[in-house]
Amino acid sequence: MTQRGQLSSPLGLVKARAYGVAEQAAPGLHARLLKFSAFGPYTGAYVDDIIAAVRRLNAQGRGTPEVLPELAERAWELAQAGEFDRWLDHPSGVEPGYVRVGLSTCRDFSPHRRWRLQVYHVAPGTAAPPHAHFDLGSFMLVLRGSLHVREYERVGGDGESHVVLRCVHDGMLGVGEHSCSTQQGRNVHWFCANDEPAVALNLNLRGWEDIRDEDLFGRSGRRYVDPTAVPDADGRIHAPIIGVEQAEERFGTTRLDAFAAPPVGPTVSAD
Repeated sequence: MTQRGQLSSPLGLVKARAYGVAEQAAPGLHARLLKFSAFGPYTGAYVDDIIAAVRRLNAQGRGTPEVLPELAERAWELAQAGEFDRWLDHPSGVEPGYVRVGLSTCRDFSPHRRWRLQVYHVAPGTAAPPHAHFDLGSFMLVLRGSLHVREYERVGGDGESHVVLRCVHDGMLGVGEHSCSTQQGRNVHWFCANDEPAVALNLNLRGWEDIRDEDLFGRSGRRYVDPTAVPDADGRIHAPIIGVEQAEERFGTTRLDAFAAPPVGPTVSAD
């Protein structure tokens, strides 16, 4: 494994050096700078929780698989106290479907790193097509309704136009339940709302993942796949990489249960 470490711009180098000097001179200044740099309509207590987790990631080298469940559980504690009630209703003037509402975004003072907090509003019968992310760890916490979620892990043998997957989860997430995705675990996911609207809180942390040198998904944003091929005898699925328009047409307005349920196998780490 290698860690992504190239600086994106001279400004990134200046910010990284400034962070290092400032943190040595005044421990805790990093947290105050991050709070000042965060922008968006949400400025509540959970921003401080995210900043604390980011500081641990930077200082201790902890991976997102450790901090994501902690952050999801903390978010649910706050949600039960009404912290995110303001964003539970579908935004007015927006067509029903799959809508993302940004709450808070912040770039860290280290190169390539940033986090984003947002809310998904998913209309009945609407899906987020199966996709993977590069260099990103995230969780999705259901705040209202339920989501049908299928999660896959990449198990090797990727080609130029496809990835090899194994389904490791196929089921419903109800209110208060969450799922986590990282570069190396459950990297491909696919979800939809069935008979009622769903609302989910999402946090993503970009720039703290371990990256494979040969990783075909080496870019920002999503990479869409079609995991509906018949699995082989070992449960491996050869999934073509597809474009966003094809993904939206094939999956965007179709429930997951309209496609054959794949066999669910062990996670890669259990092999």
